[in-house]
Amino acid sequence: RVTTLATMSKETNCDLAGMEKRRQLHAVVEQDGKGMTGVSTSTFLLLSGIVLPIWATVFLPLTIFYQLAKHGFQRLEQLFLRKQDRPQYCKLDSGYRVDEKAV
Repeated sequence: RVTTLATMSKETNCDLAGMEKRRQLHAVVEQDGKGMTGVSTSTFLLLSGIVLPIWATVFLPLTIFYQLAKHGFQRLEQLFLRKQDRPQYCKLDSGYRVDEKAV
């Protein structure tokens, strides 16, 4: 197969457009002199070795227990309270009506 400049430009046209877009985005970052800050190894090890296990053993189970208890109490309320004993919530009517012919 003979590769010419014309066939190469057809094949790589999409890639060139993507590269140009990435180059423009990178130019914006370089324009103000700011860049992405790196995370030090000690910070990464601290988070992955101490904070993550504490979150997984303390906060995650507490969150799961809270959600299960909330759902359980709502279910108990539905089972044991009669309809007339349940709190009645106000329903507000705005008075706005949609004409079905207009829709």
